[in-house]
Amino acid sequence: MKKACLLLILGLLAGGMAVSAQQKANAPVFKVETSILGGKTIFKCGDKIPLKIVCTYPLETHQAGSWRLFAYLPDIPEDFEKMPNFKVTHRKDKRWSSVDAKQGYWFPAKQRKNKEFQVTVDTKGWPEGDYRLNINITFQPLAKGEKYFYRAGHFVFTLEK
Repeated sequence: MKKACLLLILGLLAGGMAVSAQQKANAPVFKVETSILGGKTIFKCGDKIPLKIVCTYPLETHQAGSWRLFAYLPDIPEDFEKMPNFKVTHRKDKRWSSVDAKQGYWFPAKQRKNKEFQVTVDTKGWPEGDYRLNINITFQPLAKGEKYFYRAGHFVFTLEK
């Protein structure tokens, strides 16, 4: 009897985990891929870098609301976070400390259903060095009270004098 009850409980748990895994597998996909237009990876300090952002999201429930440029401190030259007006967020684990580069905006309402965008990152005043930056996209729900999603895509480049 105890063995039968144990097998029943294990069976129910395994079935519940399978259903849970299946629900997560069917969850909507939110993804961002960012690339530099033209494939160039070395720029002069002060150049404007043209980017292509490709978003994956369910059009029936969300739209691409905004983009924002940020970086984790280990992925940028040492003096980058000291730029005027940049907001640094320090974390206990320094690998996750980040800087908001104060570039980005809400997409115009007519463009929010797009899945591809072209934006420009201005490197005016930035120090030379190697960069791995992130574009964070806010996926805005179409229905009030629904959940916002945030995803990031990264790109790499070098600035030289």
